Amino acid sequence: MDLDYIILIGIVLIAGSTLQSAAGFGFGMFAIPILILMGSQSYEAITIIAICSAVQTIIGAYTLRAHIHWKQAAGLTAVAVVFIPAGIWVQHQITFLDTGTIRQIFGGIILTVLTVQWLWRAEPVEHLHWKWGAAAMILCGFMAGVSGMGGPPLIMWVMAHSWSNERSRATIWAVFTGLTPLQLLFLYQRFGDPTLTAMGTGALLTPAVLLGLLPGLWIGRRIPKPTLRRASYVILLIISLYAILQPAIATALTASN
Repeated sequence: MDLDYIILIGIVLIAGSTLQSAAGFGFGMFAIPILILMGSQSYEAITIIAICSAVQTIIGAYTLRAHIHWKQAAGLTAVAVVFIPAGIWVQHQITFLDTGTIRQIFGGIILTVLTVQWLWRAEPVEHLHWKWGAAAMILCGFMAGVSGMGGPPLIMWVMAHSWSNERSRATIWAVFTGLTPLQLLFLYQRFGDPTLTAMGTGALLTPAVLLGLLPGLWIGRRIPKPTLRRASYVILLIISLYAILQPAIATALTASN
């Protein structure tokens, strides 16, 4: 990767971190498809984002460690880990497709997640049947392997509980603190040395994630949460639709020239 490209990745990471800090979600769904649209391989984009996200999850989990139910978090992580290799195998098959199709697949994944999150309604309760947790973590692990975006199923499951804000965030961060190293290991086993380069890029650009925290928090304090969530949905929707339509747009532009 040349310097200009690394700088562009850093700008994407700052923007994604700002979105995450302001609205509370969206880092991976924002940054991964944009990196792919910029020319990164899917596994490179996923690896970079996994490294950068790990900083936030580790710090968050440590800060709120008193609110973590360790046995529950370990069980959730164990279920998700089992299904990461299956997702990475599917991702590996996707890499043999043409670039436009890969972009469309990732755009479709984001569009599906946004639609489910928009339509999903659940009255929070203290306890859910264990089958819901198992289903959420199976999907979480598989999606983490396929797209690097395993957060939505876990977040939706956590939000279905009437837990405190601290316990909710601590549970999410604890699971991904345990999940990310194994996700990176499986990516390396499947894709080899290019993932090491991507890990180095992610580590190098981790300060970019931290640069996005303060402006994101500043925005989050001044704009109502519902407004921020709607704006975030619109931004992610535009990205997903562009990724889906980009091959057709490129063909149309080529034909017009």
